[in-house]
Amino acid sequence: MLTAMRKKTASIVAKGLAGLLIISFGAWGVNDYISTGITGAGAAVAKVGDAEIGPYELQDEVRQDLRRMAPLFGGRLTQQQMIAMGLSEAALQRLVTATLLDQAAGQLGVTTGDAVIAQSIKNDPNFQGLAGGFDRMRFDQLLQANGMNEAMYVANMRKRLAREMVIGSIASIGAAPKTMTDALYRHRGEKRVVETVLMSDDAQDDIPAPDPATLAKYHGDHKQRFTAPEYRKLTYVLLKADDLAKEVAVTEEQLKTAYEAREAEFITAEKRQVLQIVLADQAAADKAASDARGGTSFDDIAKAAGDAVSVIDLGLVTRQDLPITELVEPAFGAVADAVVGPVKSSFGWHLLKIAKVEPGSTKILDDVRADLTKAVAKEKAIDSLFDLANQLENITGGGATIEEASQDLNLKPVKVTAVDSKGKTPAGTDVKGLPAQGGFLNVAFTLGDGEDSTLTESGSDGYFMVRVDGVTPPALRPLEAIRAEVADAWSADQRRKAAETAAATAVKRINGGGQLADVAKELGLEIETSKAFARDGNENDIDRTVRLKAFDAALGKAVLARVDGGYKVVRVAKIEAANPVVDKKQFDELATSLTNDLQGDIAEQFGMALRSSIGVTINRRAVEYALGGGAGVN
Repeated sequence: MLTAMRKKTASIVAKGLAGLLIISFGAWGVNDYISTGITGAGAAVAKVGDAEIGPYELQDEVRQDLRRMAPLFGGRLTQQQMIAMGLSEAALQRLVTATLLDQAAGQLGVTTGDAVIAQSIKNDPNFQGLAGGFDRMRFDQLLQANGMNEAMYVANMRKRLAREMVIGSIASIGAAPKTMTDALYRHRGEKRVVETVLMSDDAQDDIPAPDPATLAKYHGDHKQRFTAPEYRKLTYVLLKADDLAKEVAVTEEQLKTAYEAREAEFITAEKRQVLQIVLADQAAADKAASDARGGTSFDDIAKAAGDAVSVIDLGLVTRQDLPITELVEPAFGAVADAVVGPVKSSFGWHLLKIAKVEPGSTKILDDVRADLTKAVAKEKAIDSLFDLANQLENITGGGATIEEASQDLNLKPVKVTAVDSKGKTPAGTDVKGLPAQGGFLNVAFTLGDGEDSTLTESGSDGYFMVRVDGVTPPALRPLEAIRAEVADAWSADQRRKAAETAAATAVKRINGGGQLADVAKELGLEIETSKAFARDGNENDIDRTVRLKAFDAALGKAVLARVDGGYKVVRVAKIEAANPVVDKKQFDELATSLTNDLQGDIAEQFGMALRSSIGVTINRRAVEYALGGGAGVN
């Protein structure tokens, strides 16, 4: 058993299941507790069975994630951003999962011998030299770069291999059963070709006009359909900074002052696309620099340096964007296409290539005068807006009406004769000019008749106040007023029913032995033949209802499907069975997907069992302290 498990320790399956366990813990949520005492720097962030995870373990895990991921964000990833994106929580869950697996390995008696560890280290491609084989110097350099010694690495590896043995045992279920894969493949892969004719609603033109009694009954049976919504009569006043800005004069002195205060906005900093390779020692960096200046590409240099080295594209960056101070002057002091370095920093020796240069520029006052004038006027208008809003609120608070306050402040109140909650008039047109923000209609429809609203913000640069002057409750519109509308609705319903009846008659006839061609010929309709389609296909020319109905019918039989504007008679003309032999690639992909799903389900159940039997608690206060509440990560 252990031999079989060891064969799986470095497998992608084991690593994938470990990832599923971590994701599962995040999905379940672990039982949190908040300690009642004061949380200090030494408090454990989590307890897993009898084992504790200390704050410094979490800090180190987050620090390593930050170091690995920073280049993906152009070196600008911060710990606060990691916390906001949930990456620090993922780091905590990894530690919890690893500790659970450690305890499970101990309970199962899973151990890893020294010979296995030694062989794993020798086979690790990260420790291979340029000539192939294990390179002791490279091994020592990489451990030192990661702040580890050999004893620490071996201890960590012993734990990791034991964990992978435990996880690898979960993968022993093998592949999903072939019968399951075959059945699902045939269900999904089956295709059908259908012949259809459309019984259009509009083609049912033999519908007689309704008599008064029929129309009255239809009107009464569909009251909700013909009921007018509640309408409200409103008076409101709207204060907008844009309106005030039109009256604001901006002096040249004010314009110059604004330009000086915002000068940085008008300066486009020089940007450079910087490629970098980071090497562990100067000798290797000097050789790489010499090769690069001799014409060797950065990609080839990185490949020659080993799997642990790669070309990092920092993107288009300004001086301020470069994350490492030592690189700023060398990078921005070189010409385009130049190779720079090596330059030493705390991360190692950097070799840079300036792939692209975008020069900076500065706009003078005259370049931005028009836009800046509008902006200054808007800022002054917003200042005035606050004062005006306060005055309006004070005056109406003293008992004045909206009209009286508007007259005192030189504002223009607006009257709305009738509007529904969707902003429509009784004629169905939009009411123009209503405040677009601040939920104006929601406010207006929560007020009582005769009630004023409070002064309400309308976006970031406006206010409104509204009064309800009258409420017309929902009411069934009189038949005499909408007779034509009711008649049209009744006729549309009758045409739909006639189309359904005609289509249903055709379906019955075909399923009784008749021919679709004969039905189509008699009705003067054209038969449309589809291309082959599957159950879950996305062909735009196949109606969804047609697709669903087609797989409910046997070969040669017909079904009825409601589509836009009518009913289709759908006859199954051909069934194309899925053939896993012909399309082996898709069959194998489905088998792999099912296997992954099964293993994922087992991994989730295994994780739940571990969590239940061993027990997990998280000290959220200690986590917050470790990640910045007193013992931050540097």
